[in-house]
Amino acid sequence: MFGMLDYRAHKLYWLLMLPVRMMILAGILGTAAIVALYVGSTLTYPWLVKLFIACIAAEIACNIVGLVLLIIGKVPDYVFFWIIDVIPAKGRDEEEARAIVQGGPLIWLSLKLEREIENWTDADTNAFISALLWRVRLFNPRELVEERIAIMRDYYERTGQQISVLGKEGVKKMIAHLEPPWLARMFINSYVFYALIKFIIVLVCITLIQQ
Repeated sequence: MFGMLDYRAHKLYWLLMLPVRMMILAGILGTAAIVALYVGSTLTYPWLVKLFIACIAAEIACNIVGLVLLIIGKVPDYVFFWIIDVIPAKGRDEEEARAIVQGGPLIWLSLKLEREIENWTDADTNAFISALLWRVRLFNPRELVEERIAIMRDYYERTGQQISVLGKEGVKKMIAHLEPPWLARMFINSYVFYALIKFIIVLVCITLIQQ
């Protein structure tokens, strides 16, 4: 075993797990395309009926393939933590250190917001925004993130308590008025986003076969 600080281990973990993430994504999207092409080439129903059947069949097949690939992807994850002995640095204990290895800067910065907001800096804000998914950044500009942090800091200054005492639901209520519209939240949601991509793949495949 090799000892490594949690935030440094994240970089190695991200690099080693990149092929696994690409395999899972390619497997799921490829399955959607294969199912759509099969349905489109074998059934003689009208285009709209084919599209409906292909969407349902592709969703079922993608869930099965995704589950299998996810299980396979757990193997290198297990091997990584068997070889690397993660040392808590940004995290307070082994559980937090493991979460930081898997989630990276977004995890430890979120923890800092929850329990050390008085030490939050502009550099932390920059790092936090950079760690967000591009879909999240699209609907959450820097000004909006800064306003949320200002509300949290104001709570700490008024009460002397960290926002962690409110719990996740309490924090959500405190900044609920700054949440993006529901349609944007749907787009940000990973399940909905990839469901849309699968639908587009199925739509294109069925349309090509129909021509």
